Amino acid sequence: MEMKIFMLCDVWLDGRDAQTTHVLELFKNLGKLRDTHLFAPRPKKLVNEAQNTIFVPTVMPIFKSAFYQLFLFLYLIYYCFKLSPDVIYGRLSNLSFSFFFISKIFRIPYVIEVNGLLIDEEKMIGRPKVLTRLTRLNEKHNYKQADKIVAVTQGIKDGIKELHSIPDEKIVVIPNGANTDLFKPMHQVKAKKRIKIRRNKPLHATVLSIFFMATLILTHTVTAMCMAIILFVCWAVFNPYNTLFSKTEIPISLTISLLFTTAMFGWWTYASGHITTLANLIKWGFSIDFFVHTPKEISKYLATVPVPEQIFNNVGMFLFFSLSFVGIFYMISKKGNSLGFAAALAGFTPLALGFFSLITGHSIIEHRWWYFSQILLAIPLAVAIILIGMWNGRSSRFVSIFSFVFVVPLTFLMIMSPPANVDNHVFSPNSGVRYAYTESEMDAASFFAQNLVETISADWDYQNVLSLYYHHDKVHLLDESFYTKNFLHEGSIKIIRREIVNNRPFRLLAALYRLDYNPNIILTNSGFNKIYDCCTVNRYL
Repeated sequence: MEMKIFMLCDVWLDGRDAQTTHVLELFKNLGKLRDTHLFAPRPKKLVNEAQNTIFVPTVMPIFKSAFYQLFLFLYLIYYCFKLSPDVIYGRLSNLSFSFFFISKIFRIPYVIEVNGLLIDEEKMIGRPKVLTRLTRLNEKHNYKQADKIVAVTQGIKDGIKELHSIPDEKIVVIPNGANTDLFKPMHQVKAKKRIKIRRNKPLHATVLSIFFMATLILTHTVTAMCMAIILFVCWAVFNPYNTLFSKTEIPISLTISLLFTTAMFGWWTYASGHITTLANLIKWGFSIDFFVHTPKEISKYLATVPVPEQIFNNVGMFLFFSLSFVGIFYMISKKGNSLGFAAALAGFTPLALGFFSLITGHSIIEHRWWYFSQILLAIPLAVAIILIGMWNGRSSRFVSIFSFVFVVPLTFLMIMSPPANVDNHVFSPNSGVRYAYTESEMDAASFFAQNLVETISADWDYQNVLSLYYHHDKVHLLDESFYTKNFLHEGSIKIIRREIVNNRPFRLLAALYRLDYNPNIILTNSGFNKIYDCCTVNRYL
């Protein structure tokens, strides 16, 4: 004779929640193996699983469980006489007294299914202490009277043993299964769209984004252009990533990229006027001559810098970029994720723009793009350092030591290189330019700007101080005279800084150069009179 199972639950079968699905799936699959009858509260409308389902009446939803257990007790007495079940399989609820009473009266084995510790759930939702004690008493009696307890997790089993001192052999762990016809893997983005969940973007995050984007547009032209390119790159890379690997949510929308770019070009067009500079640069074909007009003889000075010094100046940057590629390749591989993929390409983009423009003989102020890439490639570099340190399964302590040993020298090399170190060139005496000005040089510039009405001729850097900082409207560039050694008597005041006289490198026609003569001697021999001398600055007329 086939085994008969009475499956008891206190769940509305017309619901669409997790517990209803669980009960119906369990009932359906038990029915494939044994003659199973399901006892459940009578729903408002019948469900498809009505066959072998016995609906127990109940009244007043607020007292549903109490009335259900009362009527269930009567129904079970009737059906136990009628069908003679072999096993009672009950799903534990807050009130399950009819389960163990019937099992004792008719001496039927009783198996109880536990999906959670009810006493903990009661405490979390803040139920009154009277109801919590009643639930605890209900749990204890069901666990004691059950012949077998089915816990869906090991944690629930441990909790039952600890709270109620139930023997270990009485509890069996059977994890919940899943019907693969109903439940299939679905990406998070697709799932959110299907159940109509929108990703909430906090208002403060939106306001901060707008603030920082506006700050970039208003303060720095090249940085704003770099940000626009990065936004489009990050947006664009998610599409091939979704195709090659897995679908993911795009954190940067096309709308944000277009709005930022539109605002940037609008500011350039109607406020700053930088759109004209961009148009002229495009017209020149991004030629390097658009920015500088340096004679070839001056440009050749860099070739005279000793090779060890050139290596010192550039090894930090090239080591940084070279190792960053290890992190880039890892982040764009299948081992990475969508954010790492976008971050790697976002850092590579300004690096590529700077180097390819240099290789092709064009100019987009390439060193600025290298600085941007150093900021963005810091993450791939960190990934590369960790990967190298963990090579062949080395310990975390070795990774820490390796990171320290590598990062400290790299930091020293990059900080002491001429682009970063603007005032101390002990390691770069032939290529380091002092961009900072001494207090004496600034005092002299202030005196000249306030007391001279004549045209002032000075070197590339110092004439910027006079014209841009002190707003002297008659400033002439003296670089051509420094280069040709021919100082004209055109009536202008000649300013000679000690930095130039002391045989140190300085910027001549926007390029690095060092004089092989003393301009003070040339000016004196050419009939100019020294009318000002503060040790750091000389003035000739």
